[in-house]
Amino acid sequence: MNRCPSMLAPTPTQGGCLSRLRLVGGRASSLQLEGILEWIKDGEIEITRRGNLQHRSLLPPTPLVLQKLQDLKLIGSPETDQLRNIMLSPMAGIDTKMVMDTSLWAKEWEKYLQDHRELKDLSAKFSIGFDGGETVSITHLLNDVLVSAIDPASVVIFLSDPVGVVVPVQEVIDVLQTIVFLYMNFTKAATTKPRLKEMVANYGIESVWHRVEQKLGKKFDRLSKLTDKNPSFSCLGVFHQNNDAYFAIGVAIPSSRLAAMELQKLKQIADRFGTGELRFTPWQSILIPFVHRSFVAESLKQITEMNLSVTDQPPITACAGLACNSSFTDTQTNAKELSQQTKARSITIHLSGCARLCAYSIPHHFLAIGVSPGVYALYHDQKKLTECTDRELLTVVANYQNLPKANLSATKI
Repeated sequence: MNRCPSMLAPTPTQGGCLSRLRLVGGRASSLQLEGILEWIKDGEIEITRRGNLQHRSLLPPTPLVLQKLQDLKLIGSPETDQLRNIMLSPMAGIDTKMVMDTSLWAKEWEKYLQDHRELKDLSAKFSIGFDGGETVSITHLLNDVLVSAIDPASVVIFLSDPVGVVVPVQEVIDVLQTIVFLYMNFTKAATTKPRLKEMVANYGIESVWHRVEQKLGKKFDRLSKLTDKNPSFSCLGVFHQNNDAYFAIGVAIPSSRLAAMELQKLKQIADRFGTGELRFTPWQSILIPFVHRSFVAESLKQITEMNLSVTDQPPITACAGLACNSSFTDTQTNAKELSQQTKARSITIHLSGCARLCAYSIPHHFLAIGVSPGVYALYHDQKKLTECTDRELLTVVANYQNLPKANLSATKI
């Protein structure tokens, strides 16, 4: 069974199917948003932790809808659409502290995938993150490959290892293509579709970099990855852009889900006060860029009228739950039930239907993991507290809400 759904290959679920639309860098223009609204009709979308969109429906997308989304460049080639896992900082190209605009690399990599359909045998989980040194950083988020700007002339490229190589900006795409070439050869020799990290574990990181250097006929300096002391766990609030006249507004999305009507309203705000573009973030929120300073107050007013916040991270987050065949628990229903209890205290909880933690991107005070049908294991501060049924979860969490605030540390499993 396909565990990574796409628009062209939805995953069967309990009572329907799950389709995933991969947005390059999480971005959608006004015209593309019209196509997305046509796709979900009167349903809802869920923002994934890679800034993609997924939608549960009884039937797969119609050929007419698929054609429209392809015409809007929201779907790639049938062979490699599932590989369009390209992450950018939501503030790419507009951040006041950025070293470089990485969105150009994202477009170039998307074209490379489109033109090289032989890559279809790679794992659908293969992903690349481009970080341009923005204040809202993605360097700590999980990607198979991370390209991180050092200065305007060079970047460091990491795989699933803390030792990376320093590469001149004009050679970045060549190095990425060489990594994929090695990965392709490793995949051909495997019986299943291995992850890139399996290749690194098999060869060793130094051997991988040596093979890259051999193929390119060049030598690259090594650089060890430093721990990010101030990782970004949200993209909420009002951000100055690198043009003083414009701002970007980050909006929290409760349970990472939006009804079609809500998406339409946010699109209208972006159309009226920005350029019509929305950016869906790895923190399952939405950024409205290019809002002129004279329209910021009215934009915030209309967002507040939608009962959405630009300051508060939703206290409850959850994976797709029973929309995924791997889930043991109905996380979405349970999240709605829990939301009322947590309003009185500033605690956060994430519900995951299984141990894969697909939608877990922000540390929470509590983490509930489905371990069997209707049963959660509850964690706090990396420690397992107890197991309980979904019905008991409400009471169990309420008991732990009385922990002193000092003890409400985040769980980062």
